[in-house]
Amino acid sequence: MRQFQLAIVAVLIGAMGVSSGGAQTATQDPVKLSPQYYRVRAENDRVRVLEYRLKPGEKEVMHSHPSYVIYFFGDATLRATFPDGKTSDTSVTQGEVVLRDPL
Repeated sequence: MRQFQLAIVAVLIGAMGVSSGGAQTATQDPVKLSPQYYRVRAENDRVRVLEYRLKPGEKEVMHSHPSYVIYFFGDATLRATFPDGKTSDTSVTQGEVVLRDPL
């Protein structure tokens, strides 16, 4: 797998409204911060399903997520940069499901 050569196409399924720091605000909502990458596929008062597409080399602004599940539609390498400046690289494969805590 070549790093950042494939677009990231994923579905994020998460609980609504709660993040590690309390209620998620519109300023932390990735759909509002990066609407070019996210599409709301389904939503109710408990669950929100997002479609996420990011092309190689594209970056998005820092945001938060409540606990969530990601299903990847293709292989990808992800790089996350945290508020303290540390980075983390993760490789995923098509069909992989990842469970994540609030971020």
